[in-house]
Amino acid sequence: MRSDPGVVPGEIRLAGIGKAYAERVSPLQALAEALTRRSRRPRRWVLQDVDLALPRGGSLGVIGANGAGKSTLLQIMAGTLQPSAGTRACAGRIGALLELGAGFNPEFTGEENARLACVVMGMSPREAEAMLPRIEAFAEIGPAWSRPVKTYSSGMFVRLAFAVSTAAEPDILIVDEALSVGDAAFSRKSFDRIMALRERGVTLVFCTHALYQVEMLCEQAIWIDQGRIMAHGGAADVVARYNDHLKSQERAARAHDAATGSGETRVLGAADRLARVQGVQLLVNGAACAPHSTPELRSGADELGVQVHVRHDVAVAPPTVAVLISDATGMHVTSCTSFHDGVQWQAAQGALTACVYLPALPLMRGEFTVDVFLMCERAIHVYEHVVHAARFSVVAAGPEPGIVRLPHRWEQR
Repeated sequence: MRSDPGVVPGEIRLAGIGKAYAERVSPLQALAEALTRRSRRPRRWVLQDVDLALPRGGSLGVIGANGAGKSTLLQIMAGTLQPSAGTRACAGRIGALLELGAGFNPEFTGEENARLACVVMGMSPREAEAMLPRIEAFAEIGPAWSRPVKTYSSGMFVRLAFAVSTAAEPDILIVDEALSVGDAAFSRKSFDRIMALRERGVTLVFCTHALYQVEMLCEQAIWIDQGRIMAHGGAADVVARYNDHLKSQERAARAHDAATGSGETRVLGAADRLARVQGVQLLVNGAACAPHSTPELRSGADELGVQVHVRHDVAVAPPTVAVLISDATGMHVTSCTSFHDGVQWQAAQGALTACVYLPALPLMRGEFTVDVFLMCERAIHVYEHVVHAARFSVVAAGPEPGIVRLPHRWEQR
């Protein structure tokens, strides 16, 4: 149990936090430093001027590009790394899932590492011993529980680390992208536990590249770039700002791809995902379009349908289906999500065909792409994302510019 004066359990306060590392020098320079006991190495700051206050029971998403300083910040929050500048204050038991295998002795078995981790988290030896069966059951690593962790796969590391970090219901839970390594079933199970801990008032710090999960799990978010906080506020607002930044980068990359003739449709998701997209088909006024065609619709007149064929594991509930429409610049124009629309599927034998209809399509002229997402029934864990699953174009009679034609009327007053 870690405690700082004036801070309640579950609270995190950071003031002026910075972290710097000395640049590497030649062996001759290193020898000179050792002889003179003076170091003149330049320092590289990977984190600077971070001020943050997270109340007990709060939830914070941490987003940004690789190398931005996110993991360094989380390690400082967890107390496993000392800052070069500023002050850190927190209180309560901290469960931290940081670098893969961090804190584990590779020569110890899973059971021995779990026992040691429980003691480090503040449990008595008796409490730690009582907690082991619960950790073993949640991790589901079978005989590997009694084998050295140096023999573990990355997925086994994640299972054990997450089970240990959350078993004792910490006051603060810090998760650094690690859940992306595990298989789909365990990832879903882990998110369910995170949601349960959130509901019981555990403070959550969640770092991920899955921006949708940040919006679903977190109240606040920070965007870090080159060691500095670029935005801090409500999760939806910060994610929107970061998305704008990513879109500007995507437009530049798309322009480069167009010039070089590269670029392709990609399918993202775990190899053992619990649900798969079997096919996507567009419909215009109820009529199915030919596969891989680019149908042309009349703005404000034709109805667009997006039909998604899904196979899913019969052991889980039918998945949430979401459709995202983007314009030629990559800007997201609109999206439809079955969960948020209150739709509950009645799937039989693990098969589902879902179709969303957009009557009198209000889009203005242009080229558009359709992305399809499959998520768990609570729309948190992404099973699969099919990028550019379909394409269509819109024609308009008039010369008016814009993206969407909103219902309107004119009158003289």
